[in-house]
Amino acid sequence: MHWTEVTLRDLEVAMRESKRLGLDAMRTKYGFSPANNVHMYLDSSGPFEARVLLAAAYAHKFNHRIGPKAFESTNAHVFLEKCFRFRQERFKTRNQRQLLRRAA
Repeated sequence: MHWTEVTLRDLEVAMRESKRLGLDAMRTKYGFSPANNVHMYLDSSGPFEARVLLAAAYAHKFNHRIGPKAFESTNAHVFLEKCFRFRQERFKTRNQRQLLRRAA
């Protein structure tokens, strides 16, 4: 089992699910707490949280859920950046975080 086996097609399925459900529902569904100050974007799509997005893509591909323990603190966003050209956007204040959550 390794989440690096997901493809862009798997991520696209997860991104559609995230857009449909929203960040909070995605976190709840896959067992994650909110990301610390960073969201991921692919072109104009986002915001997404790297670990949640990869967990959803993995679940869709292999019909098996992986949780937070399958990830190290920073490797999920690095994987998305290097392999799929996602970009990250950091936010520093609680207010910025709340505004991004409302927009999602």
